[in-house]
Amino acid sequence: MFFFNYFNFFVFLTNLYWFLKNQNEKRTNRLKRSIVKCGPICIKLMQFMIMRGNVIKTDKLNFLLEHCEIHDWEYTKKCYLKDFGKEICDDFFIDENYDQEIVGSGSIGQVYRLFSYQLNEYTAVKVKHPGINNKVREFVKIVKNILFLSGSLFNFKQIIIQFIENIEAQLNYQKEADNTRKLKGLYLNETNIVIPEIYSVSDNFIVMSYHTGNTFQESKKKTLVSLLINLFVFKTFLIHDFLHADFHFGNFKVTNDYRLIIYDCSIFCITGDVNFNRKLLNFTMNNNYKNLIHIITTDQNKIKLFLDFVKKDPHPKLIKDVCNILVDMKICNDKKITNVLSALAMYSDILYVCTRKITSFISNEKMLYIYIGLLEKMKIFPDVKENLIEWVNSDKSIRIEFDNWLLEEFGHSDETVIYDIIHSTIHK
Repeated sequence: MFFFNYFNFFVFLTNLYWFLKNQNEKRTNRLKRSIVKCGPICIKLMQFMIMRGNVIKTDKLNFLLEHCEIHDWEYTKKCYLKDFGKEICDDFFIDENYDQEIVGSGSIGQVYRLFSYQLNEYTAVKVKHPGINNKVREFVKIVKNILFLSGSLFNFKQIIIQFIENIEAQLNYQKEADNTRKLKGLYLNETNIVIPEIYSVSDNFIVMSYHTGNTFQESKKKTLVSLLINLFVFKTFLIHDFLHADFHFGNFKVTNDYRLIIYDCSIFCITGDVNFNRKLLNFTMNNNYKNLIHIITTDQNKIKLFLDFVKKDPHPKLIKDVCNILVDMKICNDKKITNVLSALAMYSDILYVCTRKITSFISNEKMLYIYIGLLEKMKIFPDVKENLIEWVNSDKSIRIEFDNWLLEEFGHSDETVIYDIIHSTIHK
């Protein structure tokens, strides 16, 4: 069994290597078969690579984003008894004549919707899959050994190393609960963002408040949702230096009254410097990779290496690709910054939606004034508004550019006109 697992993982990595060379149908099918043989951890790895955006160019593997393992109810009952010292039916209404409702399942665990006697409400009960800790440890050991023995054979080592850190963090339910509680504390006075309340936590369980909603794709007011996502990033990153590092389309939903529900708070990252965060986000919003590299490192050899590399890339220098390239090339040795770069790369697909949806002819610097006007008009996120005001006041050129743009487009400098136009667009 031991050597069988090594062989399967080696075949998987080999198929992945050739797939990344040429993502045709034949190599895609071979990779699919080896993923299935290796199990849920490899599925999770492929989900991670798909969400990075710059690695896998085909949508033929997108089914893996929905692929999940489901374990049986008997295991959940035994695990609850082990962790909490009582039967799960002591705390929740359980009708053994019916299957318990599973509202979500991933590679690490699954989530039930169960009615709590004590709280007199439905709760989300998240439980790890059987033996997942051991499976992850085995995966990490095997893959590290294969990568070490393979030398430079596989050119995606850095991605896998990053993934290993990611998945190990997701096994720590106590840390996830702590992060969720901290995030909820930041949004106590902001009704547009919904953070689940943690009721109890153990090695294998998290019990939290239950919230349901629609996916981003199902939402009719995508521009409004995109605006809320941008404001969520602004608040957590620019004000509190506490950035959700696993924020993809599967980790948030939208209520019917268009509030953002944030899930899965297992991974957050910090830099320790909100002023640095402002520069980083500014260059990210503006797709300014040349300035970005100079705040990441002062090593001129690394700067030249990076700029020469991106010049050879025939594809547009999208910031998600740039952030991932910076991480993969080990341009920065500061782990905090590389973690933030990876998180921003994941956010980038969503961050640009709001700008594109609202208007295609406003640059991102001008958007800061648009955000300020919208926040004043909508009476939301007052702390973000004040932070953005401080930002624009620190650079007079932004105001000058914005005024010039208003005169050119509208013949006057009355910015309330554009606020009214965009506000009506958002709520269509």
